[in-house]
Amino acid sequence: MKNWQALGEPNKATSAKVWFVLSLVVLGGFSCASVLGPYSQQQTGSVRIVGFLLLIAWYFAGARGQASYLKTHFGDKYPRRGWSKPLAVAVLALFVFIMVVTVLAVVFKSAT
Repeated sequence: MKNWQALGEPNKATSAKVWFVLSLVVLGGFSCASVLGPYSQQQTGSVRIVGFLLLIAWYFAGARGQASYLKTHFGDKYPRRGWSKPLAVAVLALFVFIMVVTVLAVVFKSAT
């Protein structure tokens, strides 16, 4: 989303935002289902398959096009940025997500 904005492609940025929101909804839905529902091997397998299919769909619908765009318009001269800030945000978001799911699991399991 931010990459497309920086490249001056607002329509493609909107498409990337839709993928981001869709991914969050799927992740949140699976997390709620795993906390609220009983554990089963079938559920675990389904989550893995759907997650993998979502990743493949995202790659072919969005990521591959961005890589092609960059190669076509910039070649090897694309101005790259550092990874420290995005990785720090991702680690923090993962930590918060794990804490929220853990708290929900404890609350809902103790209530039943």
